[in-house]
Amino acid sequence: MALAGQIEVILVTGLPGSGRSAVLGQLLRGLPQGSRSAVCVHRHARAFSLETTALAVSTPPCLRYDEVFDFGSGCLCCSPDGDLARLLLDLACHQHELLLTHLFIETTGVADPRPFMRLFSKSRQCSAPDTCSGCGVESFGLVGTVCVVDLLRARRSLRNAKEAGVASLAARGLVQLQVADVLVLNKEDELGAPNKKEASTDFAEVRDIVVALAASLPNSGSVEPREQPVRVLGPCSFSFINFADLREDLGTSGGGHLRFLNMPLPVVPPSMFSLSSFPSGLSGPAGHDASCETACLVIERGGCHLDSALALLQALLDCGDAYRIQGYLSFLPAGSEPESLHHRAAKCSSDINRDGAAATSLAPTLPSLERTWGLPMVTVEGTARSRLKIRAVRSAYAHNALVEKAENSGAPWQEMALHSACSDRGGCKVFVCGRGLDERALRAQLSGLSSLGFGEPVCNVASLIPSTTQVLARLDDEVNAALASNHEDINCEAEMARSIESRMVSHVCESLDEARAEAEKFADRLVTIFMKVLPSEVTSSSSSVLETPIFVQRGPGQPAESATLSWTHGTVTVVRNSPADQPVGFVSGGLRLCVDRSSDSSSKKNYEVFVHGTFVYCR
Repeated sequence: MALAGQIEVILVTGLPGSGRSAVLGQLLRGLPQGSRSAVCVHRHARAFSLETTALAVSTPPCLRYDEVFDFGSGCLCCSPDGDLARLLLDLACHQHELLLTHLFIETTGVADPRPFMRLFSKSRQCSAPDTCSGCGVESFGLVGTVCVVDLLRARRSLRNAKEAGVASLAARGLVQLQVADVLVLNKEDELGAPNKKEASTDFAEVRDIVVALAASLPNSGSVEPREQPVRVLGPCSFSFINFADLREDLGTSGGGHLRFLNMPLPVVPPSMFSLSSFPSGLSGPAGHDASCETACLVIERGGCHLDSALALLQALLDCGDAYRIQGYLSFLPAGSEPESLHHRAAKCSSDINRDGAAATSLAPTLPSLERTWGLPMVTVEGTARSRLKIRAVRSAYAHNALVEKAENSGAPWQEMALHSACSDRGGCKVFVCGRGLDERALRAQLSGLSSLGFGEPVCNVASLIPSTTQVLARLDDEVNAALASNHEDINCEAEMARSIESRMVSHVCESLDEARAEAEKFADRLVTIFMKVLPSEVTSSSSSVLETPIFVQRGPGQPAESATLSWTHGTVTVVRNSPADQPVGFVSGGLRLCVDRSSDSSSKKNYEVFVHGTFVYCR
């Protein structure tokens, strides 16, 4: 409970997808007149800059926004309580300037809230007592812990929570309920019952389940039973709750969280997930439980096949292996995907000289704007057993421009997936939190989906032709300079503001077709503008012809054959060498393969070329 003069602290927790950030946003907007707040959000380190729910942190009553990071699975030993303690000391030392009345702390969906709560039961000494108006955590009072519950998915995610092993999502959700003072029953709009009576029945069943779990006692440790039942707020739709109602419930909850403040944290046997790089003893005595793993899937340049990438991510959500997905995707526009290229190649096959003629990619290639900065983009987010939410990216900024702008303004700023996407056009970055994740395999799958039907790349142009790197770097520099110049045609401030505002309303979303169309429309506009404002020697790519020999695998189990790759004016071509120039034998993959020099119809077939980033594929 907060004492007179202390900053009131409210801890917001809940499983992935329950709506923690949306509820926190509502609390910020509902603070009483004259309130001054700070917000601290607990993030997975690998999800840095990939948040998809916007908080109103850049305007009053929010005066300070900070993040602390979890480098593990959200368990006791991975808790960033040390970073949070340092943050509390910093806020206390600047309280004479900030004059804060409230501090909101939001945990990740898989976090154990107890280490956060225990911070407020310890006394810490301030390193600068002469300028500090308080003394560390003594300046703060934990008013209570709020657990947000997803009405639609609570029964599935909390099934057999009491019997579940420590390293499970259900067990983590159980702890969140047990330490809560108030439960916010969210997402009534998604219950999907055909009539009000059935909806009321569903709500009552879920409420009884979570209230019973909240009243249960841990399997280990000495914890007093609740003096009174946990307070329940809701049901609510779209996370719409009233701060005054919540504050009143926290004040009459009987201090449910107080039962855990002085309880020793449980001893958890170290698991197979324990990091071997930790110094001996660092993971004990609490050990480490692997209730989740994380992966960050990155494609630096070239985008992906959108439909296939979305199908992959949706499959992870549908099977429950992914608890949370968030990030952004650059994708190949209509007419530039491998299937489209294949059909276009078939239609114009009559015009191709099949006897040793060059195979030319049928879409703009390296280092054209269309395949680097000009790719359309979408942000993606989703939780287990729910549909992915997709939104078009309609802005573009120079690298680090938004960060520098925020630092210069001095106002609180939350870096989101939208911001990162605007400065990383042509790239993909998706964070996945779940169980049994094989990051290397997932990354290979995502990359492979961009070149469907082409197999492995025959070469990386950046490695074979060193000048490729310089040309691409020059293109990036010129594009960044154009974006940083605030050219009136490229000014995206208004569009960015509208995009951020739409992300503050959790239920605003676009259909796949709408998002794709809007993203491609903006990408086309961006390329058209760039073609006008960038130097002609950049937009026309290299004027010289660069050539290098390569080997192309004709098919599974077949020998490779020699060819010549050339790059000029932003177009990659591959010419098959004549049979007389083919080597009699060469080593490929550890095997000596021989090529028949005799002429046959299949050897005269032309290569179809597909360029993805700096990788070249042939078939």
